[in-house]
Amino acid sequence: MLPARALALAARGRVWLLVRSGGPTGKVLYEGVLEQGKTLPLTLSSRIWLRVGAPSALDVRVGGRLVTAGEYRAFMQDGGYARPELWLSDGWRTVHERGWRAPLYWEPVDGAWFQFTLSGFRPVTDAEPVTHVSLYEADAYARWAGKRLPHEWEWQYAAQGPDGRLYPWGNAWDAAVVPELDKGRALPPPSAVDAHPKGASPFAVMDMVGNVWQWTDEFDDPHTRAAILRGGSHYHPQGTRWYFPEAFKLNEHGKFLLMAPSTDRSGTVGFRCVVDAE
Repeated sequence: MLPARALALAARGRVWLLVRSGGPTGKVLYEGVLEQGKTLPLTLSSRIWLRVGAPSALDVRVGGRLVTAGEYRAFMQDGGYARPELWLSDGWRTVHERGWRAPLYWEPVDGAWFQFTLSGFRPVTDAEPVTHVSLYEADAYARWAGKRLPHEWEWQYAAQGPDGRLYPWGNAWDAAVVPELDKGRALPPPSAVDAHPKGASPFAVMDMVGNVWQWTDEFDDPHTRAAILRGGSHYHPQGTRWYFPEAFKLNEHGKFLLMAPSTDRSGTVGFRCVVDAE
């Protein structure tokens, strides 16, 4: 059975599912509308394709830009870390056990917020996408804002549109419309959320690839718990395998194992929100 969180919109009959036993030419195991509680004939080699209709059929509006550090500070100033109604139960327990009051490495200094980085201690810049936040923190912010995190297929359609393009702006890679790749030992800050408008998707959604990875769906099975990250990041250090390979193409993603709350607060991961259309 697919995770309930991943079926929140699919249960409305808006998503068509195709399951094959292997690659694109494998035996069709299931084809039809994805429904809440549907048990699917999945195997370890199964491949799944989703197809959606027009944006209005999704009943959702995807945020045109990533959530910024300035917007996240407003959540903090409104008592976001002290309001249990905003948090999933595991997240609220983690907030108390670990004493979270801000993103990882943020520190208040004389009424302003600074952050520790590999390049030194620097002020938090409001226009940058917020990073160093866990899936729990991103979810709490979204609930505070009256929104939620996107499902992966919502993110996919917002980035790609109906024509199946390989990148948000078209089918050819264009390094000029995304942040420059950082390949050094230090982790520089991400670009401001409005810095690369020419890289926007067909629906004018910016920073879908190349600035920071973005939280989408969480999945679990009897052995692991993971989240799907989309979009890749500007940081691509050389000579190490400790980082994801980049996933700038819209047919690529990263699977991030959620082993402990302290390990998923990364400087290369941010998020955007969606709101269900009325």
